[in-house]
Amino acid sequence: MAIYLDANLLYSWRSFGELDRVALTIVAQQIKQRVLIPEVAAWEGEAHYRRSLTRSAAALKNAYRAAGAAFRGEQLPDLAPLDVDAPVQRWREELTHFAEVLPVDPADAAEPFRREAFGVPPAKRVLNDKGEDVGGKGGRDTAIWLAVLRDHRTRDEEGHFISSNTSDFGRTDELKLELAHEIDPGWRRLNYYSSLDDFLALLGNSQRDVQVALEEVEDRLPGVLRVVLPAATHVPRAIFGADFNWERFRYSTEVKAARPIEVFSSRRYQQEQEAITVVNASWEIVADCFQLETDDEIGPVLGYQGVRLTGSIQFYLPDDPDLLPQVVSARLQAEDLPQPVRGVGG
Repeated sequence: MAIYLDANLLYSWRSFGELDRVALTIVAQQIKQRVLIPEVAAWEGEAHYRRSLTRSAAALKNAYRAAGAAFRGEQLPDLAPLDVDAPVQRWREELTHFAEVLPVDPADAAEPFRREAFGVPPAKRVLNDKGEDVGGKGGRDTAIWLAVLRDHRTRDEEGHFISSNTSDFGRTDELKLELAHEIDPGWRRLNYYSSLDDFLALLGNSQRDVQVALEEVEDRLPGVLRVVLPAATHVPRAIFGADFNWERFRYSTEVKAARPIEVFSSRRYQQEQEAITVVNASWEIVADCFQLETDDEIGPVLGYQGVRLTGSIQFYLPDDPDLLPQVVSARLQAEDLPQPVRGVGG
């Protein structure tokens, strides 16, 4: 069972804390399906993000140069260069935490070029304003489509393919006939959606910009975080950084305090008599965290006590106050670490 995403779904996601990304994860959890991204789509998403950062860095440099000319004779502070590689690396890591990347199959390597040459969908031939053929395009779209088809035919459940590329793939529930004919009648149904909102209708009717009081978050979430975070990777990953290794080490985490700082955004989804509100909020967490070799029962133990972590946590609140909120994802970073604590004992 799988949900397949095209590159255009990734373009608006900078932190993977965006509400539509969170809602997508909720649907995936509810219908028990994995989110899969063809490798070519992942490349395109990363390249798009890198280009946007590079353009922004260049625009800032040009603006600073213009300010220097306008304030000629004045002493301006030095402008620190912006690091593009670091946020791109974080983006790549967040992507792999959110979804599984489908590698390009060598057997499909030549087919995108063939389809471009002959104009076979989703590739096509391009004509100039005189009607003359000037080349082919759509090889990457073809590679994405082939990856979806190859993976889907191995599954025994319905699949879902989401892409806003309406010109080459079609519209919701109206996959282009040439592509629909490539789906073997013996396979399970492959549903197509030309917008993420169409897919998220599985959650219910959405209502944007719903206001959630910080007091409600502070009342309903901290107890849940004290249970959820110790069982997840978010805290040890933030504290141990490059030394974090979920397979090599066992981690013991205790959340000592959890305080919401600000509700960034929220969106409500109504389905019949039930409704949930998806929320992205900033938090301050205080936690102890220790790591111990998985195959070692007595040590050595390395850890930190009273670490202050800040960042965003994405969750949803059921309308029914008797139902517990559900944490969907988190993006935390540790502030200055205290002196490490070392010892022995499992």
